[in-house]
Amino acid sequence: MTSKRDIFVKTIATRRSVYSQDRLEQILSESIQAKEKEPG
Repeated sequence: MTSKRDIFVKTIATRRSVYSQDRLEQILSESIQAKEKEPG
């Protein structure tokens, strides 16, 4: 039996995995830009 909470947790889990992937790419690009801005 699937409760509403189980469905909710699964939805959050899938959203979080998608979000974290986007966030990782954003952090990566930001860190690369920061390195380019740094002198030396």
